Amino acid sequence: MDQDMENFTFNPMYIDQVGPLYHTSFFIHLLWIIVSLAALSMDIYLIVVIKKFKTLESSRSYKYFLAFAISHLCYMLLSQILSMFFEVISHGLSQTRSLLVTIIDCFCLEMGLYVLTFMAIDWYFFHYYRLFYDKHLKVFNHGVLVSFLILFFKSFVVLLSCFVNDHILGQADNFIFLDFFDLASFFLCFITLTLLFITWKRKTPNSTSKKYEYSLIVPWVYFLMSLPLNIFYVVNVFQRPEYYSVNHEVLLDCLAIVSYLGVIVVVLLLGKYDKHFKMADLECCKGKYKNENFQDAVSDVGSEDTTVTFDGQVVNL
Repeated sequence: MDQDMENFTFNPMYIDQVGPLYHTSFFIHLLWIIVSLAALSMDIYLIVVIKKFKTLESSRSYKYFLAFAISHLCYMLLSQILSMFFEVISHGLSQTRSLLVTIIDCFCLEMGLYVLTFMAIDWYFFHYYRLFYDKHLKVFNHGVLVSFLILFFKSFVVLLSCFVNDHILGQADNFIFLDFFDLASFFLCFITLTLLFITWKRKTPNSTSKKYEYSLIVPWVYFLMSLPLNIFYVVNVFQRPEYYSVNHEVLLDCLAIVSYLGVIVVVLLLGKYDKHFKMADLECCKGKYKNENFQDAVSDVGSEDTTVTFDGQVVNL
C-alpha cells in the first residue's frame, strides 16, 4: 500500500480546477485576519473613547455601547485565551473543555446582541410609550443587568442540558445544540429590532427622538451585516457538509468578514448620527478639541447633559 501511495499522483485537470480555489481561500483567509484585527481595534477604540469622555460615559445609550464593545471584545479574545490555557495545562483541548469554551464564546457574543436589542427597546418605549416606560422604569434603568441575567439563565440551562444529555446525544450533537440556541437568540433579537424599525418608520418623528435615533439605527444595521453569516449557519445546522470543501470555507470566511465589519460600521454610524461621539472622535484622533473645552463644545451643539439622556431623565444602568 505504501508503494501505491508513493506512485499516486493527482489528475492534472483536477489540480488546474482546484488549485485556484486554494489560492483564493488563502487570500480570503488573510483578509479575514486583517478584518478581525480591525474589529478588535474598533472594540478597544470604542471602549477607550467612551471611558475617556464623561459626557459619553454617563449617557444612557453609551452605557449600552460600552457593554456591547466589552462583550464583543471578550468574544474575540476570551475563547482563544481559554483554549490556549487549557492546551498548555493539559497538552490538548478535551471535548468537554472545548464545549465549555464554546459556551463562553456564545455567551459573550449573545450578550452583545441582547444589549443592543435592549438599547433599541429602551429608546423606543421611552419616546413612544412613555406611560409603560415610567411604570417599568426599574427594568429599563438596569437594561444591561437584565440582559445579563436573561442570558445567564439561558446559558446555564443550555450548559446543564449539554452535560446531562452527553451520554445520549454525544459531543457533536451538543455543539449542534449550542448552535441552535445561539441562532435562536440572534433571530429573536433581529426580528424584534426589525419590528421596532418598521413601526418607528410609520410614526411621526419628533425632535427629541430624532436626536437619539442612532440607538435604533446602529443596532439594526449591525444585525443586518451579521444576517448573511447566521443564515449560512442555519443551513449548516440542518445540512452539514460530509466532506471538506474549499468553496464552503471561502464562503464562510467572506460572510465572517462582512459580519466583523459590523463593529467598524457601528463606530462610523455613531460618528455620523451623534455629535457627542463625533467630537470625541475628533478629540482622540485629530486633537481638534482640547480636553478642558470638550464639555463646552458639547453644550454648544445642543447635546445631552452629562448625567441625563432621553429628554433629561436621570438614569442608572
